[in-house]
Amino acid sequence: MNKGLYFCYFSIQILFFIGQHTQSFANTPFINKEEALELKIRSDIEEINTIIPYYEKDKAIAISKPFFSVYPQYTEHLLGRAMLYFPFIESALKKYNLPEDLKYIPFFESGFRVDVVSSAGAVGMWQFMSGTGKTNGLLINSSIDERKDFIKSSEAAAKYLKSLYDEFQNWSLVLMAYNGGPYRLKKILRDNEIEDVEAIIRKMPRESQEYLSKMVAAKLIFQTYQSYELIPEMPSAKELYTKHHIVSSHFNLNNIAKEYNISKYDILALNPHIKRNAITLNENSTISIRIPIHDRDKPDSALFRNIKYHFDNIEELKKVAGIMGINHRLMMLINGYYNNQEYFSGVLNFYVPNEDYLKIRKVIDPMPAPYIFKNLNPISYKWKRTNSFLAMNNIDEINIKTKIYYLKPRETMLDVAQKFDLTLEDLLRLNPFLNLKKHQKIIVPTSKEHIASSNESKIVG
Repeated sequence: MNKGLYFCYFSIQILFFIGQHTQSFANTPFINKEEALELKIRSDIEEINTIIPYYEKDKAIAISKPFFSVYPQYTEHLLGRAMLYFPFIESALKKYNLPEDLKYIPFFESGFRVDVVSSAGAVGMWQFMSGTGKTNGLLINSSIDERKDFIKSSEAAAKYLKSLYDEFQNWSLVLMAYNGGPYRLKKILRDNEIEDVEAIIRKMPRESQEYLSKMVAAKLIFQTYQSYELIPEMPSAKELYTKHHIVSSHFNLNNIAKEYNISKYDILALNPHIKRNAITLNENSTISIRIPIHDRDKPDSALFRNIKYHFDNIEELKKVAGIMGINHRLMMLINGYYNNQEYFSGVLNFYVPNEDYLKIRKVIDPMPAPYIFKNLNPISYKWKRTNSFLAMNNIDEINIKTKIYYLKPRETMLDVAQKFDLTLEDLLRLNPFLNLKKHQKIIVPTSKEHIASSNESKIVG
């Protein structure tokens, strides 16, 4: 979004917010844009449910503010990168029965970068030191560094967080131990004999003192970004579709590249945890290798089709995701559902690889017409063309019975019109937004009489 346009539009949103809270601000002097932004963030934080105590919210306001006003494009980038990793992080947290709030840790730890290395030597999305990584099951040696494998490291992070909670029994203490180290925290607890979390925070390093506030800020950003007019930077469709090749003894990247008919360097680009071309693993060790499915030199438009479809339930969504070999949560995330509990049914946009398109179309039916929806809110319908929708889009009401017709190879709309003894105009009225490059099924009347009676009633009216 143009930066000037962003601030103009955002200012309107702020004024709208202030207008809704006129009574609250009745005795408040004139405020500038920065103060208005702070008031909005403060109001939004009040609505956030989190495992972090609320006395950290004032710091969270100051931390989150620049993500909305100073560098919104960077925030949009982070929102987009999170889409690739949240399905695996959420799965690991669920395995260990941990709260979903912990999935926001990489936002500030690494900016969702899998290959980042800190000045202290912490590596990867979860910023593990070598010893902590090895303790929690990661392979780290001269050939492999699984701290850079976002799947294995997410599993290790969940395991580590579970062990910290088993020891400290308080999520605030767990997060401070994760950031500042459990031994430092235990020393503070032992030497000072205090239990008050606020008092403990003041004795931790400065970075750890702000850590809880950062967690609140991260959740605020993910839960409210739309109200600040932020638009996540969508990952490339090619990034969404990869295969996982599991190796349990030894491997050579040249052989794997030959097996999948791809470049070795394309494999290395997706697997920063691999340091050498050929590796022999220890007994009982496995390593995950991500394999690119599609040619990265080709544009997404040449490899994928975009589909909009209404799913009646999660099971239907999982079925379609399974055909394409991706996690159903990925399809939810690219539609803005960062909260795993928000989506039950509704319209989703998603990319379908060209090679899977016909398989998907056998499972899902074409929409009689596109359904208008705002902010991706779920819409319930059972393949009904509603007159209210048609009127809203300046389409004549059609009070007829219809059915699905499957197009034959090279069959045109004119061919279908002649086959069902219709005019082309009548057929187009039934399929006003049809794109034959995307759809192999169309809507046709069950009989010619239905069209005739519909036209007659229209004339009489």
